[in-house]
Amino acid sequence: MQHISRGKQNMPLRNKLYIFILFFICAQIQPVPAVEGLILYTRAPSGSGYTYEGDLLLSQMVSGNELGADLLIDTDVLSAQFSPDCQHIAYVRLRNGMEEIVVADRTGTNKQVIKDSISHPGDIRWCVYLCWRLPDKIIYSYDRSTDVFAIHPVTGEESVFYTAQVGFSKVSIDTAGLRMTVRARTGYNGVYNIDVASGVERQIAGGCSNWISPNGLLMTHCTGGWNDYVIRRWNGDIYKSYSLQDYTHLHHWSHNSNEWIIYQRSLDTKLNTWCNLWIQNIETGENIQLTTGQKYNDTGRDFWVGSVGSSGQVDSTPPSVPQNLAVVDSTGSMIEVTWNASTDAQSAVLYYNVYLGDSIAARSPDTIAAVEGLQRSTTYTISVGAVNASNYESARSASLSAATTDETLPSGTIFIAAEEGLPANGMSNHSDAGALTGEAIFGTTGSASAPQNTDSKSTYTISLERTATWHAWGRFSFSDGQANSYWIAVNGGAAQRFGNGEHNLTNWHWEGYMQEGGVSLGRLDEGDHTLEIYTREPAGDNLLDVICLTPTANYTPADNDVVIGVTPGAYVQVVSPNGDEQYSVGDAITITWQADQSKISMVDIFISPDEGTTWKIVNADSSIKRSSPLWGNYTWVIPAEIQGVSMSQNMQCFIKIEDYEPQNDAYIDFSDAGFTIGGTSVATNPDGPIGRQAVLLRAGGQLYINPGSHPAEVEILDVHGRTVLGRMVTQRTNLDLKSLPPAAYVARIRNNHRILRKLFVVPD
Repeated sequence: MQHISRGKQNMPLRNKLYIFILFFICAQIQPVPAVEGLILYTRAPSGSGYTYEGDLLLSQMVSGNELGADLLIDTDVLSAQFSPDCQHIAYVRLRNGMEEIVVADRTGTNKQVIKDSISHPGDIRWCVYLCWRLPDKIIYSYDRSTDVFAIHPVTGEESVFYTAQVGFSKVSIDTAGLRMTVRARTGYNGVYNIDVASGVERQIAGGCSNWISPNGLLMTHCTGGWNDYVIRRWNGDIYKSYSLQDYTHLHHWSHNSNEWIIYQRSLDTKLNTWCNLWIQNIETGENIQLTTGQKYNDTGRDFWVGSVGSSGQVDSTPPSVPQNLAVVDSTGSMIEVTWNASTDAQSAVLYYNVYLGDSIAARSPDTIAAVEGLQRSTTYTISVGAVNASNYESARSASLSAATTDETLPSGTIFIAAEEGLPANGMSNHSDAGALTGEAIFGTTGSASAPQNTDSKSTYTISLERTATWHAWGRFSFSDGQANSYWIAVNGGAAQRFGNGEHNLTNWHWEGYMQEGGVSLGRLDEGDHTLEIYTREPAGDNLLDVICLTPTANYTPADNDVVIGVTPGAYVQVVSPNGDEQYSVGDAITITWQADQSKISMVDIFISPDEGTTWKIVNADSSIKRSSPLWGNYTWVIPAEIQGVSMSQNMQCFIKIEDYEPQNDAYIDFSDAGFTIGGTSVATNPDGPIGRQAVLLRAGGQLYINPGSHPAEVEILDVHGRTVLGRMVTQRTNLDLKSLPPAAYVARIRNNHRILRKLFVVPD
């Protein structure tokens, strides 16, 4: 090592480099951020082995994220919780072989037994379990009980808060008193979510050690192996998961924070060796060890983040009103809104309720939310309220009117009544007022891992009009939420989950698989296929009403789209060209069809030069009436171009015949297969006609006009034939009809090629 003399000289470059590296390393070392708060926990008595009861201790977090001196509150304690304002505590202690509930000041003074001599048949490990997040109610349960009890912290007045369908051992509730989680112990095993108002109970996962966040949006549980724990959203989706080297158990959310969790880690599954208390921030991942070489019981801990006011008063004022509610996006079944955040200086805003009219439609911890499961082309009144940690809700924001989009039904989409399948193995019908067909199906046997030959199923023969990637949707109702899924398979292929939507349980609704859109059935050829629906979770209230198959991936069905019992082409049928014919430009061909004249009195003929992607009208001058000599036999000279599209060298052309105003697919038919057109182009007039769907009434009092390729004169006539509105249009236009009184009108649009009339009604 080089020594530097006392004399003045330049520092060697190597030493400068050492100093720079040391400075860089030191700059990267940040102090561990301190977390202020109080810890309430139980510890096995000194010198004893692992016990289910222990000493209840209160400790304050000090610098370096360590616990300060312990304050002994009581002995033989099993479960403990802070009050919502952290001024008091409630705990369960063992006395003479029985349990009792005690309320005291936070420091352990003024102890009052509000319930004594609790006797139950359960396991002492799961004891009487407390959750105190509601100011006037301590919620508790005991092992294998189906009842959740509420007891007043002062008077001791007790009532049944909720009766569950499964026996359970541990319960937690959000600060609004609307959502609970339980660990089931009788009949079912695993973690369940319960919607208190609707009574919907659904299993979210296996494992145990459940606890819900204060805002009710997240829950935590450990896995069966105890090395991992998982945080899930209310609908069961995994939000985050953690894998630890040690065994981990009993993850309790902080009493007043949606970010911090307190838990214990041990060296064995029974927690008999020394174990440690930890806290973790689920957003930053910060993990802090609080203790070493201690022993704790299973249930007695709580964590208050931050300082505690000395007044002891619970926040009794609501947050400020959310402002500037606005629409972000909308589809045919969803409206997404955003707003400016509310404030609450005393207890902070926990979440927002989003209302449709007077009903809560969504809940969000952020200032944005999507309301789903809506009807297409429908206007809704939306408002938002903010809720604070003391469960006070603000006045609602100024409401707004927002509409879902007017998405048209994609071509080729079909609907199948679930009851029309061939049932087997106990697949049964159920009459339900909410079913569009009047009858829905449910299964009596099923398998969660994969469909079995003995499972309830229904088989359908489906006819697809084109080769495409097809997607499946179902219209479901899961009234109790526990049984909520089926299997779907095509042509004996691999089965996929169908349904399972915990996001919408109490209403009839459309879904493919949960909130992920339609179930992709893969690429299916045009023609007949076998569709099979198996029961995955059998129950009399796990109902399937209608099945939708569509070649459009981003389409979401709506109830008003459904037409049941219609066979495509039932009232009209293309005879020729019907597939495999070969023509040339300039050929005179006869397009022939048959039609039920009691149903259809006027048709239009279309040709697709590109395998059904686009359609061009053939009878440009006027629709063909059944009184015309051209009815059923229309002679057409193939042009070189039609509306700007070349007709030469087209290998897959199709003819479509449809009623002038088709009500559904029964009024439309296509060539069964493609035909070819070749030859040399000749001069032709590319002028386009007015499209058959050139006039369309839209939500919001607008009339959509599409004049085609030429300017057109538009007139709105009243029932007496008088013109009430008129203008020339040269491009696609929306006419505002708000000035017209509610009545029936006729839209007349005409250019040199065609006159089109359409009846419409301006509603009240």
